[in-house]
Amino acid sequence: AGAESNPYLVLAVILAGIHYGLKNKLKPLSDSLQYIVVSKT
Repeated sequence: AGAESNPYLVLAVILAGIHYGLKNKLKPLSDSLQYIVVSKT
């Protein structure tokens, strides 16, 4: 998130993502896939 982003909106999106993951019983990314996603950003 950039410096110009609304911190409350960022927090709301993070919490919504956590809620979605818990509700749908999603598993965390595997280590190799997580490395690829993080290194591309």
